[in-house]
Amino acid sequence: MNIQTQIDLGKLRCVRTHATLTLQNGMLSHGYTHYQKTVPVIFKDEKTSAELDAEGSEMAAEYAKPNLYQRIRKVLYKDYNARAYDRIFAELIAKNDASKVLLSIGGGPLRRAPHITNVNIGPYPNVDLVCDAHELCYHDETVDAIHCDAVLEHLHTPIKAVQEMFRVLKIGGKVLSVVPFMQSYHGYPHHYQNYTITGHELLYRSNGFTVLASGACQGPVFAMTVLCSRFCSLYFPPVLNVLFGRGLLLIGLALRPLDRLLENHPNRYVLASSTFVLAQKTSHSE
Repeated sequence: MNIQTQIDLGKLRCVRTHATLTLQNGMLSHGYTHYQKTVPVIFKDEKTSAELDAEGSEMAAEYAKPNLYQRIRKVLYKDYNARAYDRIFAELIAKNDASKVLLSIGGGPLRRAPHITNVNIGPYPNVDLVCDAHELCYHDETVDAIHCDAVLEHLHTPIKAVQEMFRVLKIGGKVLSVVPFMQSYHGYPHHYQNYTITGHELLYRSNGFTVLASGACQGPVFAMTVLCSRFCSLYFPPVLNVLFGRGLLLIGLALRPLDRLLENHPNRYVLASSTFVLAQKTSHSE
């Protein structure tokens, strides 16, 4: 469901007063604006908006039009997500239709499904709604499903964000969450924490959700090859980095398909690059 329809149906709310947001002469009520007349920007105050926009400068640079090297790297740099995760994503998000409110928290620059609403802290490419994940601008129980990939590690209070997901989801609604585990620091807007599979599950379970499934998303081969290459790029002199760091990347490209062979290994999660959790809201918000 697109943003215009969501506003027309009264699903969005003011994050200050919790009143329903409406369009008045093409402008959002309660003083909110549209970026380039198309993307609603809904923050609690101007300070929050300015801080988040400043923190997102590196993200904006990454979201800029990729050069030829970046495009080639993207093709080669396949991460071999676990097929269990891919199946859940397809059923929960990709196969849903325009009658559903499907949010991607931190979504963009890619649109991972035709009818998904990309929510982010800045108006980057393919972002449909700008707001803070700690204060979602949706009324209670108005969202059908949520995808949250590589976002919680960048939030200073991830518990608050998970509580917000719980609040806005309908009864029976699900969230598919992915967070890094064996990954290096990547600091935009900030990088506060990584999660073990146990911690990832607990984050949702302790905030009202029922965990339906969990596991490694990107596997141990991906984790080890990327970390070794990153080690070389950070701590080796440039000449040695070219020899060893780039060499490890090439070796990694050849080895990463082995993660598919480890998909059912009982200890895959122990060295996974990232983990996923599928959680469901089974009771009303308090």
